[in-house]
Amino acid sequence: MVPTPKGQVTMTVPPHSDTGAVLRLTGRGVAEHGSHKAGNLYITLQVKIGKVDPALENFLAKQRAHEGEKA
Repeated sequence: MVPTPKGQVTMTVPPHSDTGAVLRLTGRGVAEHGSHKAGNLYITLQVKIGKVDPALENFLAKQRAHEGEKA
């Protein structure tokens, strides 16, 4: 959820996005002085990686080993 001047919205982050990427929410920003039309809201990503699931780590290690056997 992303907080905006008109309330929270849900947005989709494109695959492979990294920290520092800037995304635009069109028409979700603050309105210009004397206008009712909202501007754009820009979001700067901060990607944080949580703890790795041991089962996933094991699976990825097996995948890497299997791919190494093919080469």
